[in-house]
Amino acid sequence: MNIKDELIKRNLPDILLMNDGSVVTEKNWAQRKKELLDILSENLFGITPPPPKKVEGIEGVANRFKHFGGKAVSETRIITFDTPKGDYSFPVEITIPTGRKNPPVIVYLSFGPNYPFPEEEIIERGFGVVTVNYQDITPDTVFGDFSSGLAGMFIGDRERSLSEWGLVGLWAYGASRIMDYLVTRGDINTERIAVAGHSRLGKTALWCRAQDSRFYMAYGNNGNYGGAGIIRGHIGEDVPAFLRVGSYNFFCEKFKTFENVPHAELPYDMNFLMACQAPGYVFVTGATNDGGMDPLSEYLSMVDASRVYRMLGGNGLISDEKMPSPGEPLIDGEMGFYVRQGRHFMSREDWNVFMDFFEKNL
Repeated sequence: MNIKDELIKRNLPDILLMNDGSVVTEKNWAQRKKELLDILSENLFGITPPPPKKVEGIEGVANRFKHFGGKAVSETRIITFDTPKGDYSFPVEITIPTGRKNPPVIVYLSFGPNYPFPEEEIIERGFGVVTVNYQDITPDTVFGDFSSGLAGMFIGDRERSLSEWGLVGLWAYGASRIMDYLVTRGDINTERIAVAGHSRLGKTALWCRAQDSRFYMAYGNNGNYGGAGIIRGHIGEDVPAFLRVGSYNFFCEKFKTFENVPHAELPYDMNFLMACQAPGYVFVTGATNDGGMDPLSEYLSMVDASRVYRMLGGNGLISDEKMPSPGEPLIDGEMGFYVRQGRHFMSREDWNVFMDFFEKNL
């Protein structure tokens, strides 16, 4: 496959043309990034409200205990902040390796305590990890239910306006509140904090960092539609599928109006989201037997977004302009990409290649 020809065939909206048709340069990139974020906000994720006035990390009940035979110290913090309906809180577990001063940190958006991840390996490689159960930020509801959790503090039982945020935006907002607290700590490297997640939380991690450049890096695993994957010409998730199962809640109400709109007529595509990572670091992984995902479309999205990185003096995704084989990591640029054999989950293999990328770019 000729990658350049495939991108031409996909006919993507141009990330390097301003809305008025003028050419994007290094000098006006910030303006173009705002345009891209506005388009994604108004049509897909919804508009994120301003940050709260005050954020605290209050000590939890189980605080400061040794972990993994003394390899790390863990503590619980209750992230607390103001909302339109009063204070809201959710817990996080912070685990810091004992053998490394001011380690880099991964904010991991988790599916909960029964969803395994290689925490001890992460610690042994010198990373701190902040784990949050995404349901504690706001519950993973369906079919327009925003009555509970953080969603209830902003939306509640009323109908959302057309471009009001959905669950991905709410989860991303929670991750940014974790960052508000982390930057006040003196025992971690506050300049080297990544946000990571799988599937809907892979979408969340990428949307979070696109809006919040305090995060040094984003890692989106198997995110596809609403994540890294180009929509034009893609295989897998589509608007009707989200509507059928009720997970249109991930996005704004306007998303539902694109049910019968040809992909070529959408006002956005996910090269917008990947371009908004520039000039920062981003890593994406996919899987060969994941029916809802399309690794080729994720790769093409990153190839296209690399034009922004090069304009800004970087490299973006460094590849030989062919889709990498499963097991072949691309980790030499500011953008990293990896496809493995297997199905839809966040594997130990994924984690370790991501940490290779993070270590390479510390």
